[in-house]
Amino acid sequence: MNSENLHSMSVIELKSIAKELGIKNITKFKKNELIEEIERVSLKSVEIKNEEDSHKDDEKIQPAQIKKRRYNS
Repeated sequence: MNSENLHSMSVIELKSIAKELGIKNITKFKKNELIEEIERVSLKSVEIKNEEDSHKDDEKIQPAQIKKRRYNS
């Protein structure tokens, strides 16, 4: 979700997105504040997902390394 798309949305649409993202107290936010908060939370979600994905890759590599060690011993 890029900033241009968010700026073209209505406050009602932005509040709906904010609610889906779990942002609290959305009624007090102005449009620009909603956009900033949505971007902040969305970025944080992407970072968490990337971190989880990297841990999944680590988990996939470890069993292969263990097998190699067993055969090389």
